[in-house]
Amino acid sequence: MLIRKQDYQLIAEHAQKEAPNEACGALLGKHENEKIVVERVVKAKNIRESPVEYEISAEEILEIYRLAEVLELEVVGFYHSHPFHGPLWSTVDDERSKLWINHLFLIYSVAQKEARCYKRVAENRVEEEPIEIVE
Repeated sequence: MLIRKQDYQLIAEHAQKEAPNEACGALLGKHENEKIVVERVVKAKNIRESPVEYEISAEEILEIYRLAEVLELEVVGFYHSHPFHGPLWSTVDDERSKLWINHLFLIYSVAQKEARCYKRVAENRVEEEPIEIVE
């Protein structure tokens, strides 16, 4: 996964601002030569307002898909934060992402100030996806 430094910082700032609750949003971009390139980060509202889980409303998901279409991009994934823990894939993350095959899930840890990215490759399998931050 390729992401610009300014977009990565936007995710980090959103995560810090929403703490102690989880922040969340979408990653818009394109598939280019075996890589997923994030071209736009879209902040979303965590309707759960929870420090341990997040949910984006169906209406907002639809708005995000409409925006991606207007921008001629794809929804390549989503991001959320872990305010108090590391950026590790949890059982809740696993359960909620089963239908989002081939989508990325970037998790930013406010506590550790680092992120990890995971890709749902099958309903029962997730793989870690390297994050490459570019200028």
